[in-house]
Amino acid sequence: LALFHQRKAIELDPKEIGYQEYLLYFNEIPERVLSDKEALNIAREILQVDSKNEVALRTLKRINN
Repeated sequence: LALFHQRKAIELDPKEIGYQEYLLYFNEIPERVLSDKEALNIAREILQVDSKNEVALRTLKRINN
């Protein structure tokens, strides 16, 4: 349910990086309701806007290692 609402928030305000950062959390929890592929795509989108974004950089590092 939370994932659905987070996706809706991004749909309503796609430029809000904080919403995208929060979505990456769903790839870190044990249930992994967000795939690595989708998390990588989101992280790359964030980095296009903010090349020093710590959440996105951490996600890339965690998945690629």
